[in-house]
Amino acid sequence: DGILGLRLQHKQSDFQCFLYSCYLSPENSTWGRDSMSFFAHLLREVYMYSDMADAFVICGDINARIGNIKDFIGSVDEIKPRKNIDNTVNQHGHGLIEFLHESKFCVLNGRFCADKDGFTCITPRGMSVVDYFMVPHDCFYNCDNFSVTNIFDFMNEHILRHLLGSHCRAPDHALLRFDLFVNVL
Repeated sequence: DGILGLRLQHKQSDFQCFLYSCYLSPENSTWGRDSMSFFAHLLREVYMYSDMADAFVICGDINARIGNIKDFIGSVDEIKPRKNIDNTVNQHGHGLIEFLHESKFCVLNGRFCADKDGFTCITPRGMSVVDYFMVPHDCFYNCDNFSVTNIFDFMNEHILRHLLGSHCRAPDHALLRFDLFVNVL
């Protein structure tokens, strides 16, 4: 529940990419759930398929705010530090950090060009970073060009504002993207 996994197989090689899209309800919502069970289930998926994966990507709206907590173990892992723009930490954030430490994954947010980074959720109540791309440490250096695009900028660029109306409003989450470079032989 809230976790969708896809296995992508290259047609001309044995290369396999596992892509997981996740959603975890906000911790204070009526649909809120136990984040520890959610991350335990996601960790089981990582353990089950990581040996088969040449690339593994987890993305989604986790509703976790991790502030400036390190998502890697500094004395052990060699990952570029993150510059976070959201300093708030919530309970889902603690669960996400524990998951990242156990799985040896890291978030891409805050690790690339500061001009292309940004808040991923903008509502009348405020701005936050709750949407992430996450990859294993050994895959991190194959990632580049991470960016967060405000939904209104995207709609203006693609001339989509006319689609908004009384029955259709713009999402309050941004679009995230990055490039993954792989060697498929």
